[in-house]
Amino acid sequence: MKVLVMNCSLVRNGATAEIVNIVTARLEKKHDVKNICIDDYDIKFCKGCRTCHNTAKCVQNDDVDRLSLIHISEPTRLALIS
Repeated sequence: MKVLVMNCSLVRNGATAEIVNIVTARLEKKHDVKNICIDDYDIKFCKGCRTCHNTAKCVQNDDVDRLSLIHISEPTRLALIS
């Protein structure tokens, strides 16, 4: 199984990164694991416009689409750590 472990902290080398490393080490024993850091992507805060409720697409042009295409395009488990 593929697992994407995402460091959702803007502090790349802080306490959250240590937790990401621990989780990754445990998961790598049985799964194909990839780590990414949210700080590597331009992801804007939701504006609450609800356009996505009708279109399934965000009106903001940020890296959410790139993130999902690169890392979540095939069956993947997510571990979001913040």
